[in-house]
Amino acid sequence: MVETATSVPKPKKKHGCLIALAVLLFIFIALSVFLEFAVPARVEALIGDRLQQDLKTKEKPVVQVSMHPLLYKLIVGRIDSVYVKIRNVDVKNGLVVDSAEAFIKGISFDPVRIIRTRQPSVKSIDEGQIKVVLSEKAVNDLVGGQLPGSHVKLVKGRVLFTGDLSYILSGFT
Repeated sequence: MVETATSVPKPKKKHGCLIALAVLLFIFIALSVFLEFAVPARVEALIGDRLQQDLKTKEKPVVQVSMHPLLYKLIVGRIDSVYVKIRNVDVKNGLVVDSAEAFIKGISFDPVRIIRTRQPSVKSIDEGQIKVVLSEKAVNDLVGGQLPGSHVKLVKGRVLFTGDLSYILSGFT
């Protein structure tokens, strides 16, 4: 008589723990990627809104923020760099700046104050540059107030200053 071995099915291995770990890891990565893009966009919107309100501009300024790795930068309160471009700003008594661009590096802020008040609060800035473009009219308005009878004109990339020589020289006598 030949004995046949009855095959007993092997119990299935449980992979539930590994699957749960993989799902949690996926959620963490997805949340991190989302925050890397969402938070800088929110910071850019806060800065843009505040500048538009303070400078009373018609159009919202362009703001770009760099802060990586995000979570660490939020905890320590530091932004790597900010680029801002504003157009048509009335800076003083009708003097209009055609455009202004600012590039600022190393901005320290108080993260607790931002959470409480939802308002940007700068503690310090490492360095920054600003470029302002004035129209010919704006330059003439500035110069005309200081030197009556004078005129500034842009000719082939150069500034041509004309005016009453006797008025200009009267300051030297």
